[in-house]
Amino acid sequence: VYTILPKKERKNCKMKKFLALLLAVMMVLSMAACAPADNSGTPSTPSTPTEPAKPVVEKCVVYNSSVATLLEAFGKTDCIVGAYKSLAEKYNVAKTGEKYNEVDVEAVINTGADAIFITPSYLTDDQTAALKAANITVYDAGLSNAETIVADVEEVGRLFACQDKTKVFVDLYNKYDALLKERLTGVTALNVYVEGTSSTPKTANKTSAAHKLVTGAGLVNLYADNETTYPERNLEDVITKNPDIIVKLLGSSGKLDDATYADYKAGLNGVAAADNGKIILLNNECGTTAMGAIVGRLYIAKFAYPDKFADVDVDAVYKELYETFLNKEFPGSGAYTK
Repeated sequence: VYTILPKKERKNCKMKKFLALLLAVMMVLSMAACAPADNSGTPSTPSTPTEPAKPVVEKCVVYNSSVATLLEAFGKTDCIVGAYKSLAEKYNVAKTGEKYNEVDVEAVINTGADAIFITPSYLTDDQTAALKAANITVYDAGLSNAETIVADVEEVGRLFACQDKTKVFVDLYNKYDALLKERLTGVTALNVYVEGTSSTPKTANKTSAAHKLVTGAGLVNLYADNETTYPERNLEDVITKNPDIIVKLLGSSGKLDDATYADYKAGLNGVAAADNGKIILLNNECGTTAMGAIVGRLYIAKFAYPDKFADVDVDAVYKELYETFLNKEFPGSGAYTK
């Protein structure tokens, strides 16, 4: 049943509906005018500000000098609360062992650290279990493999919420990695005998960081297929293999000078490359480290293929790394040749 309203009431009803509709339109327009617009001009909902990333690690024990160098670049050395002897003295923190591969677990636990950066193989199963029970996470951030260095540095940056500073390193790495790959394309690869930092002269096979360093500089490692990761030097065998060049990585106490060069060369008498001055020494920082993944490779590549890198001033690249990444004064060249 429909009720028919009188004419006057019908008119009033229509007027009320019109006014209600007009009010609704005005409210919609008002809301649209107040809403922020995106780049296309479409109204959008205001976004919630993103909170800065929080560090995963706040206090750590460091058994890796490359990690310590990264923390210097990040301005996070105050996070280091323990280390093996030489690093402990450098950063004035608790000593938790004598050497980089010797750990006093009780001393580590007493620091109150929430993480330790170390090569896991330096820990026994019992030590690993004790650290886990103390809620101390073991991180293997060796920062020695030139092939994985970007991912390794990014991981440390994430752990300490330093992604912006990490990007500085990654951008520099990508820039010079691309340069190396471009210049080394099509070269006739030279053979290399590479020797590590051990006091007992040892070379390296394809599983080692030293191998990744020299192959990343366009060389062929003569001992790549040796069954032992770090076989001891056999002078007669080196003479027989007849490397085109020799790369010697120095330890932290090694000096880039005539005396070091002469002493090292004397131990390789009879090796043609040594007799012909085809030896390059790299300081500890330019070897199997994050810095070495850039400048160490460049030093070696320029030494091996001078024509391909004639216009590349590796010392200048090293200086750039110091000033833009480490924010420190450049100490001088990282390589020595005759």
